[in-house]
Amino acid sequence: MTAPPILIRLRDATREAHERLETRLDLLAALARPEARPGIAARFLAHHRAEEADLAPWLEPIKGLGFADRLRSGGIARDLVELGGLEVASQEPHPPTSLGEALGRFYVVEGSTLGGRVIAKALHARGEDLRGLSFFDPYGRLAGDRWQGLVAILNAYSDGGDAVGEQMTLGALDGFALAEARLVPPETPVGEARA
Repeated sequence: MTAPPILIRLRDATREAHERLETRLDLLAALARPEARPGIAARFLAHHRAEEADLAPWLEPIKGLGFADRLRSGGIARDLVELGGLEVASQEPHPPTSLGEALGRFYVVEGSTLGGRVIAKALHARGEDLRGLSFFDPYGRLAGDRWQGLVAILNAYSDGGDAVGEQMTLGALDGFALAEARLVPPETPVGEARA
């Protein structure tokens, strides 16, 4: 099965930003240190709360998306408590300026659930304790179905023409930039992985 054109476009446009974020976060290495886990969870919580607040006005009305069922901050907050961590300061609002931008940013948020599953499986294979890390696999076996549902919506909305596709692309790039700014520890130099 061939991926829809909008999915190919978003992947191609964000490949470099995605790779940079993965390299700088280096979650498999960071999560191997139990003392780092509360800080990681706290940054993820702040990021997801900010994204949910920024995207809700645009995405809640979309039929079939189930935006409210996809909110992850509640689960991350429970994980943070389980890890004994403290919340970090909330993030400044950064609302999108169009529905296309909001959908592009949500592509990044929801795409992280697929990467999170890979991380959770790798940690499990290494024998790591997954307590307090359920936010890496919030949908469990439903992850694939939820992803396909989002892809169908992205595809349907991108039929509105190239301008909508461009807005989605800008939103996705913005989503990766926000994730990098919010999730990478401040002491991590650009171009270096988190040790």
